[in-house]
Amino acid sequence: TSLAKWFTANRTLMTGIAMAANGFGQLIMPLISYRLIANYDWRISYIIFGMIVFALIFVPALFLKKKQTRDVTLEQDTPPSFKKAIKREVDDLSLKEAMRTRLFWMIIFMLGVYGYCFLSLLVHIAPHAIEIGLSAATASTILSLMGGALLVGRLGFGALADRIGNKKSILIGFISILISLIWLIQATETWELYLFAIIFSLGLGSISSSQSPMVADFFGLKFHGTIFGAIGGGTVALGALGPLITGY
Repeated sequence: TSLAKWFTANRTLMTGIAMAANGFGQLIMPLISYRLIANYDWRISYIIFGMIVFALIFVPALFLKKKQTRDVTLEQDTPPSFKKAIKREVDDLSLKEAMRTRLFWMIIFMLGVYGYCFLSLLVHIAPHAIEIGLSAATASTILSLMGGALLVGRLGFGALADRIGNKKSILIGFISILISLIWLIQATETWELYLFAIIFSLGLGSISSSQSPMVADFFGLKFHGTIFGAIGGGTVALGALGPLITGY
């Protein structure tokens, strides 16, 4: 929500850049986790992770500033992308008004499916790799590869979505996920799982970078936090079923 309000032009790209840090974390942390657990145990590793979270999330969050309000005019020297972004803004809807639209519930269902796929694979891909005969180190490498591809997807599709639109970017993401899951059915070799991780995570990156900007496009910015939070709550509720049902 902060990013959606801070940036008008290139909103999806800026969201993708910020969220790419999440992919960077997923790129390096499984390998670090594997080493920590191998040398200590998972309890000590969790304590170390907690200290990292406090240092890198809680403390910097104290220094975030609110957006400075300013009047925006369409002067001749205003960049074309900024003009286009301003014209694209819609009337602000409240949460109650948004919930009366079919679009609101369609987005919850759509992103709930995204969450179902993402959380299911995040939990089960490493055990699956071990079950088909790969090593634990290879399994953790698959998770790291997913993080790297997620980083690239959020940056690349974040920039692309500002040109083709968030709806098309999300459509590309779902097609990529579909193709990767069909590929996973027959994948048994290490390189096949690596290829799956890349295609799957590129699709995830395309969808994740467009979520917040898409909500801003459809419902406006005034109540963006409330609406995006409600949509997020609904999608997480659906997505949380993923690891359970997939595990069963």
